[in-house]
Amino acid sequence: SFTGLGKHENGNLEPITLTGQRGTQALGCQSYEKVDVEEEFKP
Repeated sequence: SFTGLGKHENGNLEPITLTGQRGTQALGCQSYEKVDVEEEFKP
């Protein structure tokens, strides 16, 4: 799910896959992950 969404948004599978995997593993660290995602997703 996150892969398809990210793929369309960013166009890259590497960052999305990494973020998704890390997010699933660290559900409690959503805040930290959110920041990382926003920084990577920012153009």
